[in-house]
This record gives sequence, C-alpha cells and structure tokens, in this order.
Amino acid sequence: MKHCVLIFFFFLTQSLSSQELVFPQKVNPFRYSSSVSQHTLYGFPDFRLWGWSNNGKVAYSIEKWIEGRGGQIIHFIIFDSVNGNMVFDLKMDSYEQNDVTNESLYNIFKDTIFSAMKINNIIEQEISFNKFPISRNSIIYYSNIIDVKYKYGLMGFFDNIVVSKYSVQITTNNKRKIITTFIPINLLTRWVYVCGYFLSPFENRVLVITAEEHWGFEGTELTYRFSGCHLETGFD
Repeated sequence: MKHCVLIFFFFLTQSLSSQELVFPQKVNPFRYSSSVSQHTLYGFPDFRLWGWSNNGKVAYSIEKWIEGRGGQIIHFIIFDSVNGNMVFDLKMDSYEQNDVTNESLYNIFKDTIFSAMKINNIIEQEISFNKFPISRNSIIYYSNIIDVKYKYGLMGFFDNIVVSKYSVQITTNNKRKIITTFIPINLLTRWVYVCGYFLSPFENRVLVITAEEHWGFEGTELTYRFSGCHLETGFD
C-alpha cells in the first residue's frame, strides 16, 4: 500500500511539472479611482485573477516591487469569498530566488500553485475587472466606504490623522449590507477607496477590491483588501 501511495505521488508530481502556467492579464485595480491626497502616490501593486471555484473560492496574486530593499514579492492567494478567510497564501520573494522576477518567479513555484488550485477546485478563466455600479439581472448595485474611524497623534504624518477602522457597504433598491469591516494593514493609512469588482462566472457573487493609501518609502502607496459579496442575499 505504501508503494502505491508513493507511485501515485510520483505521477501526480510529474503531471504537475509537465504543465505550463497560463498567466492571466495584469490588472491595476486603482485604474478607476483617483487619489485625494496631496502626496506623490506610487507603489501600484499589479494584480492577477487566476480563476474561481463553483463554491465561492477565488485565486489571485499580488505583485509588488519593494522600495528601498529592492526586488519583488508576489503573493499567490486563494480566498474564500463566502466566509472571508484566506485558505492559501504562497509568498514568492525574488530576494530568495537569485533575483528572478515576474513570470519566471511564478514558474519556480508552479507545482505548488497547480496543486493548490486543484485542491480548491479553482477553474482558470479570464475574468474582466469592472467599476461600480454593478448591473445584474436588471438590478443596480453600488458600493461605498462607511463608518470610517480615525485616530490621532501618529508620528506627524497626514496632520496626525489616520484611519483606524472602516466598513465596505453594498446598496441596492434602498437596501444595504455591510460586507466587511477592516482595520487597515498599515498603521499610517489615511484614505480608503472602493476600486471595483470581479464577478464570479458560476454564481451571483462578486469579489470587491478596496485600496488603503498609506505612507510609504518616499510618498504614499496602496495596499489592496478583498471582500466577497453575494448579490441575492443579506440585504435589509
């Protein structure tokens, strides 16, 4: 029995190794938005959406060039848009891979990527990134940031005012629901924006992308956050 398991694992590994990654188009999620700050905004991470499962999981990656230190860090993530949990996160750092970047960096880890997508039933598809509002089944949906909380006195940045908490809301037909409440990843976040969404090809569910603008190396930069929303349930 042990030998059968080893043989199966060998053939699975060989099968994965023989596949080639098909790279989805890079997306700038901030392309429909504009910064309201007076600072130089740099550091637009590139985003790729790899596919969805038929039960609400979505695979995406974020590619970021590192100011100061140099190099590139890519996170390949599988996100459960139903419960809001990250179920897989693969960090690929060019600094640890002889400065290999972009597609070549992905290819070093392609077996791990294929395996994660297979386990989570991700079906690769090219899916367009869109701006709000959503028009779906003759219903219009809007998204906005609400309940922004601030705190003061952090190191003199942004006139001593930074965001400490905020919520992402979807509204339709005078009904609404809060799909996520976030504490910013960076303590020096001053502004937050709704960027747009991807629509699942399997169900009436969307992945909403928001951006947090925070102080960076020489100006401000963005960190993206992700929320799942079913368009048919939970509104009041």
